[in-house]
Amino acid sequence: MMITDYIESIGKQWQHEHPELRLETLYAKDKDTPQLVVDDTFRQALISLLNNAADAGATHISLELSWDHTNLHIRVMDNGSGLPANIRHTLGTPFVSTKADGQGLGFYLAQAVISRMGGHIRIQNREQGNGAYVHIQLPLQPIRAEHE
Repeated sequence: MMITDYIESIGKQWQHEHPELRLETLYAKDKDTPQLVVDDTFRQALISLLNNAADAGATHISLELSWDHTNLHIRVMDNGSGLPANIRHTLGTPFVSTKADGQGLGFYLAQAVISRMGGHIRIQNREQGNGAYVHIQLPLQPIRAEHE
């Protein structure tokens, strides 16, 4: 499956469940789009990150894709409340949450999935305005479909 089709299907699924929020998917349409093979845990990791943005009060979320010959980059940016300073150093630890009823597993599990795929994930507050910025970098070789 092409990475753009895969990400758009995740976005449509998530948007259907959150019609009150605006999700924008952005990528270069003039680039050679890589094919990929991933399991369903990656889908759940992205949905979890989108849910975190919504839970932080975001009304607009952008899901941006870019790639080169070696890496896939996925950015989730939102206009929510951002990360409180007191949890930045513990983010990614299970049971650390900014939500009163949260279990703190969403980012932790997304981080585990990305790491298992050989990638990296980081989250920070946006420099301009409110909100947070999640950057995922995945090596393309392990997720690229075999070409015959």
